[in-house]
Amino acid sequence: MGLIEKLQQCMEFIATKYFLIWYLSTAIFFIVLLYSQLFSPKKVFISWILSSGIQFIIRLYYLSHEESPEQERQRYIELAIEILRNYRGELLSLYAASLRNEDNNEGAAQEAIIDLPHIEAIEKGYCCICMSDIVESQLITKINCVHTFHSECIDTWLETRAVCPICKVKIPASII
Repeated sequence: MGLIEKLQQCMEFIATKYFLIWYLSTAIFFIVLLYSQLFSPKKVFISWILSSGIQFIIRLYYLSHEESPEQERQRYIELAIEILRNYRGELLSLYAASLRNEDNNEGAAQEAIIDLPHIEAIEKGYCCICMSDIVESQLITKINCVHTFHSECIDTWLETRAVCPICKVKIPASII
């Protein structure tokens, strides 16, 4: 049984018991759906997954504050943990796929990447590409939106996509 079926099964079971909460969470789904249609139609499916997760969390919250048997509460908690453990990879791969399908999926020109200023770090920081710390004396690159990364990390990143990994600002080759 896939992630979507598991989430639907859990939400349907809870919805039969908590009808009013179901209306609230469904309203959240439609708000997220409308938002995704207005601003990024390619992300409708991911928006649906996220809103389903929000619905599940809302229902779980109200369930945990009701006077219900401990076994029932434990069952929902175990189901939530199972979903997070077993389907985390699927959610991350869906998110990664949405990033690959963005309009700007072309990398920067190789000459522009080579011309980036590579300087020695004078203070500590964090590189969100490799998710490790920037320590003093490592080579870093600060791109035009003022975000800083390890030089080799941002060079590799810009070969496949010409956007900042943090703020998604387009970085045209002429400005780099």
